Amino acid sequence: MRTGVALAIMLGACYHDSSLRDCTVACTTTNDCFDGLTCSSEGLCRPTGATGTCATTVTPDASDAPVAAGTCMGSGEFAICSTATPPALLVLPATIYTSSDTGVTVDPNCLDSASWHWQGAGRPDACVMFAATVRAGAHTSVYGARPLVVLATGSITLASGQVLDVASHQGARLSGPGASSGTCASFVSPPRSTISLDNGASGGGAGGTFATGTGGSGGNGDADPSSAGGVAASAPASVTVLTAGCTGQTGPGGSMSTAAPGGAGGGAVYLASQSTIAIAGIINASGSGGTGGGNVTGGGGGGAGGMIVIDAPTITATGTIVANGGGGASGGYWTSIPSFIQAYGSPGSDPDPTNPATPAAGGTIGGNAGSGGAGYAMGQAATAGAAGTNFAGNGYSGGGGGGGSGGAIIAPASSLSAAIVSPPPVTTGL
Repeated sequence: MRTGVALAIMLGACYHDSSLRDCTVACTTTNDCFDGLTCSSEGLCRPTGATGTCATTVTPDASDAPVAAGTCMGSGEFAICSTATPPALLVLPATIYTSSDTGVTVDPNCLDSASWHWQGAGRPDACVMFAATVRAGAHTSVYGARPLVVLATGSITLASGQVLDVASHQGARLSGPGASSGTCASFVSPPRSTISLDNGASGGGAGGTFATGTGGSGGNGDADPSSAGGVAASAPASVTVLTAGCTGQTGPGGSMSTAAPGGAGGGAVYLASQSTIAIAGIINASGSGGTGGGNVTGGGGGGAGGMIVIDAPTITATGTIVANGGGGASGGYWTSIPSFIQAYGSPGSDPDPTNPATPAAGGTIGGNAGSGGAGYAMGQAATAGAAGTNFAGNGYSGGGGGGGSGGAIIAPASSLSAAIVSPPPVTTGL
C-alpha cells in the first residue's frame, strides 16, 4: 500500500497527503470528508473543482481501495462485518448507553442492526460503532443491556490518562454494557435463611463466577449450617461469545429485613481494527461489590469481572486492562446485650483499576456480622464470606457475601505483554 494513502485513511484530520487524498476515502455525505473535500456522486471524497472520475483519475492498487460494503474485522469466533460506510473519525463520548432505559436513549453512534452481523451464529445483539479512525475521550462510561463493539478500518487509540469504563459499580442504577443480560451457570446452592419474626439469620450470597476462577462461597448466618451461605457456580471451560460477567448471589431477607442483592458483573467490550489498536490508558470491565445485608440478612456476593476482547493485526498496549471481581458485602446483625443494637451490613468494594493487583475488599461493620470476601485480582482467587457469630439467643448475625471471580481478557498471543493485565489474557476464540 502507498504509505501516504494509508496514513490519510487511518489518521483522518491528523495527516492528509494532499497529492493522494483524492478518491481515497469513502463517503455518504460531505460530513464524512476532511480538509474541505466534498462527497462526490461516486461516493468518494474529492477536492472542489476536481475533474474526471475516480476510475480515470486514480488507479490505486487493491489495498488502496475505499472501504467496500461488507467490511469485516476480527477473527475466529469474534469475526464481525458491517455494510455501513464508516465516517472518517469517531471520538467516544463521555457516556454511552448501549440500549434504551428509563430516562436514557441508545447512543446515536450505535449502528442499525441491519447494517452489521457476526459471521458466526448464536452471537449477541450489541451496540456496534464503526469509523475509519476511533479515539477515546478523557473518560468514557458505558452502560446498558447490550455489549459494546467498536470497529475501525484504521486505528483505535486510547491514550495515556484516558479511561474506557465498561465496569459495573456498586450503587449505580445501570450496570456495565451487557451485564444485565449475560447467560450464567446456576449457583450450586442458594443461601439459607432461618429468619422468622424476631429471630434467626441468613447466609451470605456467593460471588458471581465467570471465566477466571470461581466466586467465593457465602458465609453461614449465626455460624449455623441451617443458615448456610450460598455456593458459587463452576467456571466454564472457555468463553467464546461476547458476554458480560455474572452477578453475585443475593443474601436472602425475611420478616425482619430486606434481601441484599449481589453485585453486577462487569460489562463486555470488543475492540477490532483492520489496522492498529494502541492502548496506553485504562480499560476497566470489573464487577461491582455486593449490597450490605439488612439487620440479620447475609451480604450479597460480589459481581464477577466482565469481558474485554481486542483484535487487530497490530496491537500496542502499555496501559492497564482489567476485569477483576467485586468484593462481597458484610452481613447485618442485631443484639439486645448490653443494649439493643442493630446494624446493616456494608457493601463490598469495587475493584480499583489503577491498582489491579489489590483485591476489592469485602464489606465489614464489626460486631458479630460476617465480613464479605475479597474479589479476584491478578491471580489471587476470590475468597469466601465469613460466618456471622451466634449471640447465644440474644441476637443474630448474617453471613458475609463471597467475592466475585475474574473475567476474561482475550487478545492475540503476546500482544498485551507490555501492559498491566488482570486476569491474564488468553487467545480463546481468536
